[in-house]
This record gives sequence, C-alpha cells and structure tokens, in this order.
Amino acid sequence: MTDHSALLRPAAAEFLRVAAAAKPFTAPTPCAGFDVRGLLNHLLYWGPWLVAAGRRETYTATGTEAALFGEDWLATLGKQTEDLVDAFAPAAAWTAWRRSARPRCPRPSSATWCSASS
Repeated sequence: MTDHSALLRPAAAEFLRVAAAAKPFTAPTPCAGFDVRGLLNHLLYWGPWLVAAGRRETYTATGTEAALFGEDWLATLGKQTEDLVDAFAPAAAWTAWRRSARPRCPRPSSATWCSASS
C-alpha cells in the first residue's frame, strides 16, 4: 500500500486556507442543498466520525448537525483537521473496515461513500 501520510499536513493546511476564505457564508457551493455555512456545519458534524474511524474508535454524537457553525468555527475546524491528520498518519488507518455507531464504512481509500444502508 502506498504511504500517503506525507501529503496529509499540506492538504490539511490548504483545506483550512480555503475554508477560512470561503465567504460569504450564504454563497452556494457545488454540493446540492448546501451553502457555505451549511457545508462547514456538515464538516464540523461528520469530522469527529472520521477521526474516530481513523483511530479505530467508536464515536457517538452528542448533538445534531443543525447548529455547530458558530463564532469559533475556524478554531474548531482547525482542531478537528489536526485530529484527522493525526488519526490518518499511521498506515493502519488506511486499511480494513471500520464499524462506527452509524454507517459501516469501507476503508477511506475506497471510492464507495458511507451510507446508512452499507
């Protein structure tokens, strides 16, 4: 398996740069049904699930996806992104299947998206 860990930090930095510049928050995105605020909120909600998957842990959300975008969204997204980089740096994070409290997800390198029916 190819080691992609060296790409994670530069990709994370670019992701945060783009996220910080994404304004106005009411602007549409290529993701149907999401404006910038909605997409950032979506990332803030689902990020911890992905971190847990990379760490081979179970995650249970404590709230809903409805209102995670707040004044400190960029700091929260930055911490979450750092956690993602740390979780997916080890090669073991890129192999096998992971079962979480929600969908059953294939290894992250798969082109198959997680769904409740997986």
